[in-house]
Amino acid sequence: MSSINKVLEEIRLSHIPLPPPHTLQLNSKVNVPYCDLATRVITLNPLSKSIEWDYRHEIEHLNKWPRRLKEEFKHYYKALKLLPESDKKFFRKYRYIIANIVYDAFIDYELSQKYPMVKEQIKAYLRASGASNILDEARKLAVEGKKAKWLNEEKPWLSFIHVFKWIKKHGVPRVRRDYRSPVSPEEVAEAVVELVDEGEDEKRVLEEAERLLKKPLPYDKIVEALIKSRFNFAVKMIFECKIAVKAVRKTYGIWRLGEPVDQLLVRETVRSYGIVIPSHNTLKEVEVEARKGVLKKTRGGARVALVVDSSGSMSDYLTYARDAALMLIGFAKKYEYPVLLVTFNSSVPFSSKGWRKDYFKLAKEFVYAYGAGGNTYITPALREVLRYAEENTTVYIISDMDIHDIDQAYSEFRKLSSFKPKLVLFLISPSLQEVEEVCHVVKQAGVSDVKGYWVNPREAKKLTEYVIKEIIK
Repeated sequence: MSSINKVLEEIRLSHIPLPPPHTLQLNSKVNVPYCDLATRVITLNPLSKSIEWDYRHEIEHLNKWPRRLKEEFKHYYKALKLLPESDKKFFRKYRYIIANIVYDAFIDYELSQKYPMVKEQIKAYLRASGASNILDEARKLAVEGKKAKWLNEEKPWLSFIHVFKWIKKHGVPRVRRDYRSPVSPEEVAEAVVELVDEGEDEKRVLEEAERLLKKPLPYDKIVEALIKSRFNFAVKMIFECKIAVKAVRKTYGIWRLGEPVDQLLVRETVRSYGIVIPSHNTLKEVEVEARKGVLKKTRGGARVALVVDSSGSMSDYLTYARDAALMLIGFAKKYEYPVLLVTFNSSVPFSSKGWRKDYFKLAKEFVYAYGAGGNTYITPALREVLRYAEENTTVYIISDMDIHDIDQAYSEFRKLSSFKPKLVLFLISPSLQEVEEVCHVVKQAGVSDVKGYWVNPREAKKLTEYVIKEIIK
């Protein structure tokens, strides 16, 4: 057994990219190698004559195809949408087989181009079994250096459609699933959020999610997925838009006896292998040169105050304002800035009641409370901000400009100016002149650092783009 472990370790270390952390199990009774996407456990038969192919193949299920149930559900839904109603029942019935065939074909094409031994093991398998189905036909092309025409990496769901049509014509092939993707409401919720972001109909996506889960998708899971998405997007944009000439990235390497003990990643080693063998499977972090984003502080101070319009006139822009606020909370979370959040209409419907760092909890409270109704009076919201005002604060105001009391708010802006804040206005308005007038009032009140973004109502969805533009500076 020690010799097979050595072989598997060499395979793992030579795999590109380096495999994600996982646990490897050997079981001589299994006929088909498989992996579990949730537990990240790969099970192999140590007696297999194609052990390298088996291991690298399962690694790629964890790495990319499909990596997560979320990705599989997105591919499945986009394929389903393209089918006529009469085909959908059949497609749903065999969705897992279809997905497995598509992902296996992608994986084996990629592996056969990169690893000579894998190519030879696939050839041996084909000689023994013959190219009898659509997957084996794709493998036959792969070992010849050709890619099956139906494999579409940019739009995998089109590959789903092709396999479905083949099955309708030729019957269901004898293909065993070699990966498991346990149904998870959290994963499905993330897929729903991303699909809706991409323009899919929310009602239909939720209906399909309910079919998969065999029960309605809990609303709180959708809210949590939405918040994670907005937080992650904000951080990703900050990260990607600041480019270094030279930088490093981290990956895993082997820790060897004699190296500093504090570099040894015991927990990661145990999680990946279940046992610690010094100098053989012990992991450490290593740095390699790369071009990557460089995170750095933006200008504006160490506190973030959000003042968000929730009046009736915002009804058409609620989604964009909500997402903009969530991105700003995600930005604050990245740099651990305390957040004060206030919404306003005729009164103050929601307040964080002070500076907070429980970002996710605050975001959930905001999403549940945020809605449109009432008139637009910003003065009460500014008074709420003044209750907790401190220096080194950036105040972000998101509104549709239909503010009834901008002149009356002058005195509150005057009081706020004593704290020397930076004020950023994201104002949805038919006229740039109105934005300039509001900025003028604020400056007249003594707030010297003022910046205004004009958002055309017909392009209100660009509100989040302006937020990103501001926070990446």
